[in-house]
Amino acid sequence: MRKEKIRIAALVMALVVFCGFFVFRLTDYQIVNGDEYKAQATQGYTRTVTLKAPRGEIVDRNGEPLVSNRVGFNIQLDRVYLDTEKQNDVILSLINLMEQEGQEYNDSLPMAKTSPYTFDAQKSSAVDSLKDDLGLNLYATEQNVMDAMIEEYDIVGYSPDDTRKIAGVRYEMEKMDFSILNPFVFAEDVSFEIATKIQENAIQYPGVDAVETPFRQYEMDDFAPHILGTVSPIYAEEYYPLEDGEEAPSSGYTDLRSQGYAMNDSVGRSGIERAAEENLRGTDGKRTIHLDADGNVISTEEQPAVSGNTVMLTLEKNLQIKVQNLLADFIENTLKKRAYGDGGDVKGGTAIVMNVKNGEILASASYPSYTMTQYNTDYNSLLTAENNPLINRAFYGQYRPGSTFKPSVGLSALAADILGASDTVNCTGRYTYYSDYQPTCMGVHGATNIVHALEVSCNIYFYDVGRRLGIDKLNEYVSKLGFGQATGVETGEATGVLSSPEYREQLHEQNPDIELWQEGNTIQAAIGQLDTQATPLQMVTAVSTIANGGTRYQSHLIRSIKSYDMNETIQDETPVVMDTIETEEENFQAVRDGMLASSLTGTSRYIFANYPIKIASKTGTPENVGTKSDNIAYVAFGPYEDPEIAVAICIEQGGSGYYAAPLCRDIFNAYFYPDDSGTASSSVSSQQ
Repeated sequence: MRKEKIRIAALVMALVVFCGFFVFRLTDYQIVNGDEYKAQATQGYTRTVTLKAPRGEIVDRNGEPLVSNRVGFNIQLDRVYLDTEKQNDVILSLINLMEQEGQEYNDSLPMAKTSPYTFDAQKSSAVDSLKDDLGLNLYATEQNVMDAMIEEYDIVGYSPDDTRKIAGVRYEMEKMDFSILNPFVFAEDVSFEIATKIQENAIQYPGVDAVETPFRQYEMDDFAPHILGTVSPIYAEEYYPLEDGEEAPSSGYTDLRSQGYAMNDSVGRSGIERAAEENLRGTDGKRTIHLDADGNVISTEEQPAVSGNTVMLTLEKNLQIKVQNLLADFIENTLKKRAYGDGGDVKGGTAIVMNVKNGEILASASYPSYTMTQYNTDYNSLLTAENNPLINRAFYGQYRPGSTFKPSVGLSALAADILGASDTVNCTGRYTYYSDYQPTCMGVHGATNIVHALEVSCNIYFYDVGRRLGIDKLNEYVSKLGFGQATGVETGEATGVLSSPEYREQLHEQNPDIELWQEGNTIQAAIGQLDTQATPLQMVTAVSTIANGGTRYQSHLIRSIKSYDMNETIQDETPVVMDTIETEEENFQAVRDGMLASSLTGTSRYIFANYPIKIASKTGTPENVGTKSDNIAYVAFGPYEDPEIAVAICIEQGGSGYYAAPLCRDIFNAYFYPDDSGTASSSVSSQQ
């Protein structure tokens, strides 16, 4: 009995202690710290929304828009609000909506989207990465991969086709590092109708939002696509730092995360978009939304996005359009109508216009070309298209300059005091200095000085001055004019090749059938043949340097950097001097006189003899081996008295150099007489 009383007393005591503790906690919750706990219970939660910064615009030299922005919608998944257990259902629901509306969504899984789920044979490296990501051996089958994804992403209870669709999106989410801090862009640039459906049916799509996003808009679909360039999303290998021994991606982008990029951002991939990435890229803002426990907005705070800067190019919009059209028309409607072997088998070409006074590129056309729509929707077809439309022939095409090299060689000989402007070389039609190698000329010109040699394109003159210069001295001087050198253009370029014993040795090591350097090779190099290769950009740069009296400016496309609203100049592009040729003005004048004579009484006389402005020019017909047509090379500048612009034209298998004279004339017309008014282009010349 006594033990029972003790037990009852202990239970009562425990009950009193428990009740006392409970009363104490209630007092603390409701009286002592009541206000604090009430605030915690009712304060709800905070949501942060990224405000995407508009990318800077690209305009021509007069401020005419070339690439701008428009507002569209991205469909985005947010980890904070996406129920993990229901995410596969949500994803499938989104997929069904997109398919009903004919809208693409992000799924780059390298497997067929319908049964049988075979690997994409065109994406073998992506297939290997997929297997590696799933922890499978390289010999794993398609079924092994699907089984692994079903287990990894818990895709249970769906049809085979739906399983494949969900797996594709889930794998994409994983690749794009989907997390609380990094939303996943499920679909890009969807229609307003799709965005509205998702916003109006938020219960059906928890964790899904239609986010206003700026998109690139090209004012003209086919305007200078090689120059303007492209943007695209960031890849995982570009986002994180490189690990020890890991090679950098071919794009050159690494550790973008540390530079403030989000995984779902885009970056410039080519052209000006790539070259001016730092200026075009804006700074994202953020909107912080405070909600109560019922989801009502209490307050918002906003840090506005800062737009990227506007990049003003050296291109003149109307001139660029005309040069593109003229080049295409010349190739399609003139050369292709000629006989095979005489231009009818033409492959492509380029034309480039430069301001000789500062190295600004006013127009640059490459043919065949493409539109931005083609690039964005059918890139694979462009990759395999005939004559490679993706290559920028003006900056990356490398061609023998042929006789257009002669003005540079002639100036080199004069500057090196090999001979004077009035000194002559006797042309007998055959060069007999070597007993075992005696190349010929296209005529018999007798005693020939530099002016007459350029007028008639006398090989003998340039054979002799080339021999006297020697290959090292020749290369030293033509390098100053830009051959074999980077011109400095912002978007990248090939650097060409100068004939030399060293280069011949490299070729011989690769192919023993190619002979090592011979003494007579120098004279072939002196007429722009042998191993010498130049880009059209180098050719127009060299002619500009001769025209302006010996100053080689950096060839450039960016004129200045402005604030987004164009009210402030961030960076003004003043001309950069790359090199100079120090020699008497009379030597430059002699070369210019020779090029003028070529226009008035030489190979271009039928086009420029009666032209209202004096144009100095030089034709070239670099040889092609076999039955193919020879290439066309053509350079010119004008006006002769006070040069403003230089033009270079290169046509692959175009037939003969002088065929390009009418095209060159039409380009000068487009610059000097844009409205057929007989007056020079104020839009370009007034801003030199």
